[in-house]
Amino acid sequence: MRRRLAFYLTVGVSLVLLSAFALVAKQYYNDHYVGSDYYAMIPTDYDVSPQAIPDGNIDMGPGVEFELPAYNEEGEVAVLSFRVFSPESDFYHGDDMPQPGDYLLIKASKHLVVGWDFVEENKIPIPVLSRISLLAS
Repeated sequence: MRRRLAFYLTVGVSLVLLSAFALVAKQYYNDHYVGSDYYAMIPTDYDVSPQAIPDGNIDMGPGVEFELPAYNEEGEVAVLSFRVFSPESDFYHGDDMPQPGDYLLIKASKHLVVGWDFVEENKIPIPVLSRISLLAS
C-alpha cells in the first residue's frame, strides 16, 4: 500500500513539474519567436552604406544596422533594431538592402526582430501610414 501511494505521488509530482516546464517553455518561445506585424519606413536621410558589423570579438562582415520606429495596427510604436548583411558577408541571406524611402513589414516579438520584408505603401493600413508619414516629415 505504501509503495503504491509513493508511486502515485511520484507520478503526480512529475506530471505537475512537467506541465510547469512546458508552460514556461511555451511562454519563452512565444516571447522570443512569435512576432507581431509592425510597419516602418526607412527615413530619406538614413545612411545605408554597409559598415563592418561586430558581434563581440567577431567581425560579421559588412552590413547595415537599422534602428527604426515602427507601428503596429493598433498604432502602438516600438523602436526595432535589426541587421541586414551585404553579399560580401558570411551572414548574407539574399535580402536586398532596404533603401531610404522603402516601407517595411517587420515581424517582432517582445524581445527581438523575427524577420522583415518590403511592403508596398498601399498595403499599409491607413492609420499606420499616417503615423509613419508624420515621422517622415
